[in-house]
Amino acid sequence: MKLKTGIAGLDEMLDGGVYESSSTSINGPAGSGKTTLCLQFLVGGIQNNEAGLYVTFEQFPEQLYRDAKNFGWDLKKWEEEGKIKILFTSPEEFANELETQLGLIDKLVIEKEVKRIVIDPVSYFRFLTRDSNELRRTYHKLINGLKRAGLTSFLACETTRFFGNSGEIDEELAFVVDNIVILRYVETESTIQHAIAIVKSRGSKRAKDIRRYDITEKGVKVFSTFKGLEGILTGIPHKSTAEKVAREFEL
Repeated sequence: MKLKTGIAGLDEMLDGGVYESSSTSINGPAGSGKTTLCLQFLVGGIQNNEAGLYVTFEQFPEQLYRDAKNFGWDLKKWEEEGKIKILFTSPEEFANELETQLGLIDKLVIEKEVKRIVIDPVSYFRFLTRDSNELRRTYHKLINGLKRAGLTSFLACETTRFFGNSGEIDEELAFVVDNIVILRYVETESTIQHAIAIVKSRGSKRAKDIRRYDITEKGVKVFSTFKGLEGILTGIPHKSTAEKVAREFEL
């Protein structure tokens, strides 16, 4: 069964949403909307009577409460009502809780009926080891632990380049997650825009085009494709060959 993410355009790109208990990495640089998109995923669950857990390794709950209000999301009120839980912790502590039988994570799943989880940023797990094989095993244990708990996860993953088709997607994580979403900055006609693409969707169809998105007062909104442009993920797109030929005929 698929769950709608709560972002209509993204659900369309994912052929209706993400599978229950699946894992999705959201990859992008600072300011690209990773946290907003992940919060929106939890808000979509709340609107569907599904409680959520937001695990953060760097932002205090009060900061999240404040930022979410800009989009009309009252996280503090929802937390008091048991619809969401904000957990400020460390990767080590979270991993221990996830592996502990009837620990905090199990209790939230059982008592609060938590269905969705966000880890922001999952990149912090890279600080636990410098060995790529060990990191992959760590990610594998993390994803399997979330699946065993019946949690559908969105994992915010940081990249450092603001422009360009960086090879900075966390390769160790990419092997174990079910879906990979890429967020990019794009320069078109001296204007900064945002591009979103799905590069992996295990067991499901996905849109293969690259679409515009923006961060609006109601959260992330996905728009139409970048028509007539090539090289979008490089950050500096150019007119496609077909577009150039058409313009030459017009002239």
